[in-house]
Amino acid sequence: MKLILLLLFVLCTLIFKSESNVRLKTNEDWRAMERAKSMVSMWAKKIGAKLQQLSKKMTREDEVEKSFVILEDKLVQEDAADLIHDVAYDIETMMKQKEEAVHNIADYMEFIHYHRNDTPLFENGTYEYFNADNLTSTDYTPEALDDLHSIILNNECHWKCEQPSKSDLTNNKFANPKRRLKLFAPRDNEEGRECNCKHLPEKERPRRTYESLPLKDDSRFGTKVNLDISIAKLALNVYEREQDVLEGLRWSEALDLVFKENYKNDHTLTWQYFASPKGFMRHYPAVQWEDENYKKTYDFRTRTWYTEAFTSPKDIIILVDRSGSIIGTRRALSDQIVNQILDTLNDNDFVNIYTFANFTEPLVKCFNDTLFQDAKKILFTFRTIARTANSQEKYFNAIMCWSGTKDFNNPQANEENLRLLRQAIPVYEEMFAADLTIGISKAFDILENFRRTQTSANCNQAIMVIHEGLDYDYDKEIYANRNWKKNFPVRIFTYQLGQDTTDARELEWIACSNMGYWGNITDMGDIREKMLQYLNVMSRPINLKADKNRTFIWSYLHVDLADRRLSNWLWKKFEGIRQRDVFLDYIKRGIFRQNLMLTSEKHMLLKEEYTYQTYLSYQRDNSAYDYMTTVSLPVFARRPHEYQLLGVAGIDVPLSLFKQLIPYERLGVNGYAFIVTNNGYILTHPDHHTEFQYILKPTFNRVDILEVEILNDDKEPRMFGDSVVKFRKKLVNQESSVNVTLKVKYALNDNKRLMFAHRHYYFAAIGPFTLCVVLPHKYGFDIVNKTLLERPSVKSSASSLASSYWKVHPDWIYCKKCVGDTPEDKVRSAFSLNENSSLLTSLLYDMEATKWFDEYGGSDPVEEQFVIDYQVHKVFLATYSGLTRWRNFEDINNIREEDEDSFEKRNNRAIDEDWYRRAVELNFGDESMFIYSVPWETSGYENNTMITSTKAIFVENGDLKSPVAVVGLQFNHREMYEWYNDITTQCKETRCKITCKHKDLNCYILDNNAYIVLSDEPEYIGRYIGDIRPDILSDLIDDKIFIPTRMFDYQAICQKIPPKKEPEAVRIRKRKEKMAAKKPKARAVKSSAAPTVVKIMNHFWALKDWLVTTFYLLFNVVTGQEDEIYNSTKEEYINFAKLIIEKTVPTPCDQERWLFNLNTSAKFPFSQFVEGTKFQCSWPYVIDKIPNTNLLFLATNDGEEACKGRFTNIYSNEPKEVIYNTSLPCYIATMNNYTRRMYMDCHNRNKKEDHLNQESRYYCGHTWC
Repeated sequence: MKLILLLLFVLCTLIFKSESNVRLKTNEDWRAMERAKSMVSMWAKKIGAKLQQLSKKMTREDEVEKSFVILEDKLVQEDAADLIHDVAYDIETMMKQKEEAVHNIADYMEFIHYHRNDTPLFENGTYEYFNADNLTSTDYTPEALDDLHSIILNNECHWKCEQPSKSDLTNNKFANPKRRLKLFAPRDNEEGRECNCKHLPEKERPRRTYESLPLKDDSRFGTKVNLDISIAKLALNVYEREQDVLEGLRWSEALDLVFKENYKNDHTLTWQYFASPKGFMRHYPAVQWEDENYKKTYDFRTRTWYTEAFTSPKDIIILVDRSGSIIGTRRALSDQIVNQILDTLNDNDFVNIYTFANFTEPLVKCFNDTLFQDAKKILFTFRTIARTANSQEKYFNAIMCWSGTKDFNNPQANEENLRLLRQAIPVYEEMFAADLTIGISKAFDILENFRRTQTSANCNQAIMVIHEGLDYDYDKEIYANRNWKKNFPVRIFTYQLGQDTTDARELEWIACSNMGYWGNITDMGDIREKMLQYLNVMSRPINLKADKNRTFIWSYLHVDLADRRLSNWLWKKFEGIRQRDVFLDYIKRGIFRQNLMLTSEKHMLLKEEYTYQTYLSYQRDNSAYDYMTTVSLPVFARRPHEYQLLGVAGIDVPLSLFKQLIPYERLGVNGYAFIVTNNGYILTHPDHHTEFQYILKPTFNRVDILEVEILNDDKEPRMFGDSVVKFRKKLVNQESSVNVTLKVKYALNDNKRLMFAHRHYYFAAIGPFTLCVVLPHKYGFDIVNKTLLERPSVKSSASSLASSYWKVHPDWIYCKKCVGDTPEDKVRSAFSLNENSSLLTSLLYDMEATKWFDEYGGSDPVEEQFVIDYQVHKVFLATYSGLTRWRNFEDINNIREEDEDSFEKRNNRAIDEDWYRRAVELNFGDESMFIYSVPWETSGYENNTMITSTKAIFVENGDLKSPVAVVGLQFNHREMYEWYNDITTQCKETRCKITCKHKDLNCYILDNNAYIVLSDEPEYIGRYIGDIRPDILSDLIDDKIFIPTRMFDYQAICQKIPPKKEPEAVRIRKRKEKMAAKKPKARAVKSSAAPTVVKIMNHFWALKDWLVTTFYLLFNVVTGQEDEIYNSTKEEYINFAKLIIEKTVPTPCDQERWLFNLNTSAKFPFSQFVEGTKFQCSWPYVIDKIPNTNLLFLATNDGEEACKGRFTNIYSNEPKEVIYNTSLPCYIATMNNYTRRMYMDCHNRNKKEDHLNQESRYYCGHTWC
């Protein structure tokens, strides 16, 4: 018993001692943790004090505040209703001016065509004209000007004398003689050059006269032009001496009078056009067409401004014959016809492509024919499931369930859908014989459904049949029952690929009896002209109606002269450059390695630069894309028995004209305006990113407003919230609304930082577009009343303007009439002209208030010492009037402006710069804070890496508070690294047990978005902490130090491998194999010689395959268009094959990434401590906020290797493509098929055209006797 008690006593003693040790150890760890937090806080405070001292002194923050304190009494609240009204009125007035100008062109074209001279012109005649493609000289010499002036005066004399004294043309302003006389007033004022109608001067001149045209540089047009005359531009495949072309150019000559009158009345006009379906265009002012390949192929008849004015909106079903005989040339013709039809479609059209044999199927699988009302029901069901899903698993189950049953109607003919269709054209496989009746029945079903549900264009409907020949008897009754008895709702156009006359008669009958057109296409050169006949046919109802109240057509966003496939073309050239550089580098290294000397006789000399490289360089250096919309009108043929439109009148309206009328200074920082089309697509928006590596994005003009205004919610990608969808509907339908408020998130700094905002949206109709003004909730309504500002004295302003160290916002209009090479020159010009705009007054006031900024540079010894100690490189200041000032410090005695790539040249947009916008947002709630940042993923080892510090300056008056400026500086990162090391090796105790130099401790300075501003490892500078220590970031998120947010980029570009078309020989072989597999097995061959024959034939086919493959290898090396790579065993071939880059296509995609923001409610200092040894896995970090900054001091364990086993959530900061259950265009077409508004008139039928094909089949394509 005693022994048992003794054992229990010993055991209890051991337990008590053990618990005491644990308690002692835990207490010791807590004390260590407190010491660590205290140490980190000490470092943070010292670093904060140094940064605050530097930034406040060098930016002269206090002096800036004093400079603007007088504005406190001039703060007022903006009336947003007045603001949107004023902006909408200005823009709509501008638009009406352009509409009036294009109406003048259309009316005068109708007049001169109605009274034209019908004398025929022939290709061998003497009529000549200026051709934009054939000019040999554009020298602007006095002699050339005199010759041209003489030609113009003679022509105008002829036009005046040939004008009728009276006109019976109705509804035309130029039928009034007094109106016509105004056109000739400039001609009548020519002294000594009176016009004698009885003795008209000789008009015709030799051809060489028209090969020379003097052109002069004009900044308004960005190229050399001649404002005295128009010039003819012909489509590439139109013969310049074609009779119809010559006659059209002759009677349209007098249009120059209206062109020049329009320009005289409105100098903001740019290019003016008249475009004829005959293939010629009158273009004013005259210009020489460039030799760039993609510009040479420009055909105005496929441009949206032409096709939308020339035809009403349309639903198109394209039926493509996929029978086994559609191979070789016929397959190429078929593919090209489809492509050319797609080129004529626009955002207000709908299209689908079906292939047919003895069955039909959509070319793109997700674009099927199921009733749209069913799709809407499925979509509603899916959204209901998604909204009520309480877990990610249920959500994705809903997606997969929906994806298995979804159906869709005709896709809208926007650029994204057209692109998907184009990519699928060369991929489908030929098979069986084609039964046209099956295809026609399917097309009728689809179109009838659209008429019933009114879910598409709800106007024209057409079936385009691309067919080799009739392999089956077809049912003619189908046309009577499905079309004739229903008053011809559908037109049928047939394109025959074969030459069989029987097939021709049948296909012609189908087209002619269904109000369409037939064309026989056997050559690539025939495609464009015969395909375009369908537009001519569809234009007949418009011309026959000849409605005097025509609707002006405003096109969606486009780029001047750029072809729809420009992006792909440039990307291929770009990859070609990369491939060439890879090969040349390999060859050069081989030459040096083997000491070979090549002569020009033994190798091909490669050009250093190609035309497309020059083009890319030009785009990069000049941002030369001319973004615009075009206003156009159809031009009627007014004589009796003229059924087809004459053409289209058009005027380009650059987006810059819209932007010039937006008072950005009234909108303020983080306020903006945008414009959307009737389809909800963006015309202009500050967050609309149109370019990718200086190349146009393929679908830059198909960005929906929902893809830019992104709600701050937790929804999955493209699950747009109800509030923003309802807002979009109001925008598109131009509903009147006082105010819409949304809470959104948006990215800055190339999508690397995330901001949140509460915004107010006000909108108004401007023609077919909708204008929206957006103001931030916190400070967007509090503005400085510029009318109360006193303009500085002339002498003082002249002194300020004489300085060199200032810039103004390049996009703001300080003076509408002023000229100058730079925005600053225009401001000086405005000052000299005593321009009195409120924006200019505000700018001059800011320049006067900050005039002291020019005094930087050695006058203050403290500043001088800071410049030396911290290697301060630059101080700068930007104000709400668009002013940016700066001073550079190379050394204290050398203050000079930087080179062409300097900070001030790249950051001259004041309130629109990201650092300005970010500073205002962050400083609004904490005005004591300076905001620091470093360049992305730079290297701390580089001596030229700069830290940028910024801070916003506000003025307040009661409840009103408005940002008026942002100050900033840049100083050398290496200097901060030096004193950071000095500080972090200090501690409160005499002996420092642990500092940032300790092997078990890593230290970082992070900004408020989790990027590393400074680190023990200089190579980490500018990187995301999650890339270096994902475990620590996970802890910081779990402890609510940082708040993660998933951000989506719906305008991203992914480099994807395109679907490859199999070589024709491979397709034929596969088809034969399939056919052979379906046949009964042949009986065994009894002849003993048969196996030998088979072997010989096998060797023969193997030899053939080797020859073909070798040919492809050579072809691919030369052209870079590989289908299959030859698998050689020779070392040199293997080495070259390894160098071949993967060819890609820039493809629109959605991307997501995690972005992080500091939790402003977090308490500091903070350490995630429960138990354990300091700075081990169980005690990973200590963090504290650096006072008066956006920075955090983070001390972590060095346990990256040791702590790998513990669970860590990975938050990737890199953009990652969002993968949907179908292709992106299909997903958008089904999930994001939102409201559209048709504003164009619908002209799809006219009784007057019913008898045309009965009178003569010429009207539907008949060409033989």
